[in-house]
Amino acid sequence: MVCGALAGFAAGIIAGILFAPEKGADARYRFMIMGDTCIKQIKTRLDEPVRAIAEIYSGIVHLTEALANIGKDTSDEPIKRI
Repeated sequence: MVCGALAGFAAGIIAGILFAPEKGADARYRFMIMGDTCIKQIKTRLDEPVRAIAEIYSGIVHLTEALANIGKDTSDEPIKRI
């Protein structure tokens, strides 16, 4: 499904370039602007999920450290009793 969509997208771009009434330089500039816009939109949409994943990772690291410290404290307890 994704491959078909990408193939259709590429075919549309090629057909647009071949049949466009404007000069090649103008068409390339327009496509460059469209590409930059798409990249900015993708970055904007991914910003929040990436931030959420970073927060989850940070929480897991802190939890793991806390559990390791608890385990370390309890492992020293039998030695203290002896």
